[in-house]
Amino acid sequence: MIGGSLTSVLVLLTSCHLFTVLPGAHAADASSKQRKPHRVAIIGAGAAGSSAAYWLAGASNRSKEVELEIEVFEREGYIGGRSTVVFPHNSKAFQPVELGASIFVTANKNLIRAAQEFGLTLTAPGGELGGLEFGMGRVFGSWYEFTLCDSDDARLVARYGLDSITRTQDLTQDMLNHYLELYNTTTPDWKDVARISAFLNLTRLTSQTTEAYQGVGEKYIVEMVEGDTRVNYAQNTDKIHALEGLVSEAATGASFVAGSNFQIFQQFVQRSGARVHLNTEVKSLTKLSKQWLLTTSHGTLYFFDSVILAVPFHLSNITPPHPFHAPIPPQPYIHLHVTLLTTSPTPKSFYFHLKNASAPVTVLTTSEGVAHGGPKPEFNSLTYQGPLSAPFRGREEHVMLLTGEVVFGAGGWG
Repeated sequence: MIGGSLTSVLVLLTSCHLFTVLPGAHAADASSKQRKPHRVAIIGAGAAGSSAAYWLAGASNRSKEVELEIEVFEREGYIGGRSTVVFPHNSKAFQPVELGASIFVTANKNLIRAAQEFGLTLTAPGGELGGLEFGMGRVFGSWYEFTLCDSDDARLVARYGLDSITRTQDLTQDMLNHYLELYNTTTPDWKDVARISAFLNLTRLTSQTTEAYQGVGEKYIVEMVEGDTRVNYAQNTDKIHALEGLVSEAATGASFVAGSNFQIFQQFVQRSGARVHLNTEVKSLTKLSKQWLLTTSHGTLYFFDSVILAVPFHLSNITPPHPFHAPIPPQPYIHLHVTLLTTSPTPKSFYFHLKNASAPVTVLTTSEGVAHGGPKPEFNSLTYQGPLSAPFRGREEHVMLLTGEVVFGAGGWG
């Protein structure tokens, strides 16, 4: 999702927890790198863990004083975390389909740079994936009341006025300008999200909801912006803060890696030279006098000088060390279901009450109808991903992705 990808770098930098036992201070000397390597464990091989391995290895290679020995532990059988793929009809005869983290944007400079340096092919969304072949529809008001193609500028201006549109664009660009300061060498180190948010002047956005943020017309926020926050974060504009609301609008330069984005994270780990333990869950961390004792689900014990926790702590099932120097507060999560299925080239027009028009291949919904006593949309978003790479049982099929708060369908490929 676009919103999730834009914030991925910020999340990556703030969601890793470092446990370390630093050696005593002493003067560096020419033979210092001949000492025993500093052993680092990284728990999690998603975006945060894989990139941490890569950047640490690069820093170690440039250093004349510190040699690192890095090991990565991942409880799943693959590298990439949310960035993973599935195969239509569970057959590798078809091209894989992204299950999550499918798009990132130009503001994600580390991802763009990594893809280029690793020789991966970047592709801009187009056709069905871009919602352009048959248009994008937005459903709001009384369910099915109105559909609108986002590329129809005249209708957008007529319905919302030019001020709301340009104001949203200006606010989004201003947010991006502050966000991009993360990449400056003058940006200070930080110990928590609050500090870096204040430095980047983003607290003004996180302190109020998207719906309440001043300067944009209410109709535009409820009908247009809310469709974007629901597809990216599964939240309505009265519940999500203004930063994520603007992130949802920052789709400029969207791209993805041909063959799946997880290749970036695979390359991070491969090029780091780290030892990788897949299908290995870390069960506990114990602080010793000079090292950390790490116990895995296989009953194996490892000793490390530093540990980076690159997974959501409260979902990790790890018994924390005692005493815990900085308690990690519980984090609320949105329960979102993603359904992939193969179907006809377009949705059925009658479902959207369209009598003489084709249904769009991208449909975003809002909650405005519910607020006025109408029925709740059956899904948050509907997006056609493209045709299968080959016919299935002699017929052409297209991959469709649905997101929503409940499971859609009975499971399995149609």
